[in-house]
Amino acid sequence: KIEITPESLARENEFKPRKDPEKNRLMMCQLQLPKGLVLLIDETKMNECSNVSAVNCTKNLNSINLVVQKQYLSYDFIVYDLDFPAEQNCIILTNKGLGMSKAQINVNLFRNGQPKSMKGTNEEDFDLWRYYIQTARLNDCQIDAKICNIAKKDWVESRQIDKSITPNCLNNWLTIAKLIAKSERHANVELADWQKMKELEKKRKK
Repeated sequence: KIEITPESLARENEFKPRKDPEKNRLMMCQLQLPKGLVLLIDETKMNECSNVSAVNCTKNLNSINLVVQKQYLSYDFIVYDLDFPAEQNCIILTNKGLGMSKAQINVNLFRNGQPKSMKGTNEEDFDLWRYYIQTARLNDCQIDAKICNIAKKDWVESRQIDKSITPNCLNNWLTIAKLIAKSERHANVELADWQKMKELEKKRKK
């Protein structure tokens, strides 16, 4: 987890590795993480009055967005920048209308009542969840030609209504449908999985 605050954005190379010519070494940053790690970016401490127009703020934001959007981390070698692949799944927590990082998919969260307590949950329950998640990850779910054709048809119809829908949206829809199928232990994406994805997208856009 990393926190985005006015102070952290203002610090030089806080989110961009930089070579120190005097020490002849690369100075680390918060975004240098192991591959496959889930990166939680917390922007909830930002506000409308935060000054993010300074040079350091702009550089840090560009570095964060490069990781979030293109999965590359930029290294500052003084006379040039060099991008290296990064493999982090990014989740961004932000206040509505004040997002600094640019996510592919936005989901509005609403708290309904008090969160449930974890008291009484034993290690056996956690083991069951671990087993469930692991088996879902190992499921090599496929999308057959029938579902692909339905997906293409739905995308064309949606595109005719909303011109902001791009081919990347179709790719996201297929990915979500596969994740739903994996969670249901389906070997292939079924029509019910595709319909559930459409329902989730409809709720997300409300």
